Amino acid sequence: MNARRFVVALGLGFALLSAVRAQESPPDLTAVLQELELRMPRPESLERLTTAVANAPDPKAASDALAVWLCEKYGAEAVKSPAWTRVAGLHRWAELFTAHPEAAAKLSPATRAWLLGSQRAAHDFFDLLCENDRIPAALTLLEEFHAAEPGRFPKYDSLAVAMALVWDVPPRPTPHRQVSPSQMAPDTSTPLEKFRFWVETHERKAADCDLATLGADDLKFVVDATAPLDELRWAQKSVPFNRGNFERAYSSVRYDQKRLETGIFLWPHP
Repeated sequence: MNARRFVVALGLGFALLSAVRAQESPPDLTAVLQELELRMPRPESLERLTTAVANAPDPKAASDALAVWLCEKYGAEAVKSPAWTRVAGLHRWAELFTAHPEAAAKLSPATRAWLLGSQRAAHDFFDLLCENDRIPAALTLLEEFHAAEPGRFPKYDSLAVAMALVWDVPPRPTPHRQVSPSQMAPDTSTPLEKFRFWVETHERKAADCDLATLGADDLKFVVDATAPLDELRWAQKSVPFNRGNFERAYSSVRYDQKRLETGIFLWPHP
């Protein structure tokens, strides 16, 4: 065999080996858990654990296996360890996927891997989750955000979680009962457009706080804005107040004293 044929054969051999490895079954969850060190887990072990849960054919079986490990390892010191934190987060996702199989099945492999691999996303999501949240709708939004803007993650994990758990329900009605909805500009933007708006707000340094480092528990009060995006952009450019003097915003609003004196409480202007 001459040198050229040897190189070609060697290349084909490496390609065949790569193809075989690509077809290998994902790591067995039980085996990965048995190998997992509690106090100082190796990064590759945590990665294998995440992969095993992400590829588990039965989320209920995965949830049970993770629950058994947590019960066996439970202790005052154990709950402070990195491995415990990761396994507990994966267990909560597995439980949620079990409870909402149709919504979970619609998650792409990339989004599922992101959710399971991000401790920040898990912490924010389950800390913010409440009984009134529509979990299938929230998962759909997380899928939409990640599929459309994969390069924004993990930097904006908390922002995405806050958006998903705030906008999982339809927008609220007009915010003031004395103003007819027909007299207000409707907010026609989608949750994805809102997510992009807040990302761009941070990148333009148009916010008075760091939207990339705030937790979802704080960001829920930021993203819960029903004004049209054009009005929010106008406010960013035109309202001259910041956190240091924002109390002046209240006194800067001119009130129609004459309407009050004449008892005209419903907004009379077109």
